[in-house]
Amino acid sequence: MEEEGLIDLSDEMHLFCVHYVFLPRLKADLKCFLGSWNMHPIRTEGNFSPDQLWHIGMLQTPVAEPEFEPLEHLFQDHRDNPDPEDGVVVAEIPSPLSDHNLGVLQGLINPLASTLSDKELYIQALELVQRLCS
Repeated sequence: MEEEGLIDLSDEMHLFCVHYVFLPRLKADLKCFLGSWNMHPIRTEGNFSPDQLWHIGMLQTPVAEPEFEPLEHLFQDHRDNPDPEDGVVVAEIPSPLSDHNLGVLQGLINPLASTLSDKELYIQALELVQRLCS
């Protein structure tokens, strides 16, 4: 899309629209893949799925409930300063829209309900955001 002039990666409005359209779709696709992967048969494991193997392992090797102490303080620093080695960190892009206009965008363009292609939906979202910001 960049070669076609549809997206300018230095423009925050364009980046906001990319995030608005693509992140929910990517998350939904990953959730679907994860569900399928966890249920696929593994030939070398008697055609059990990873999910079944996990449950069998939990039943065969029960683990006593550990005594927990509050660990909130350990994770607080991690949330404030995520480690890039832990995975992909997607910077949050501030919305160029007011709360009212964001509601208009959400009411008119639902990335998960649309049957449009990713590209067409991005173009629609960008055109609407540009109109709402002008």
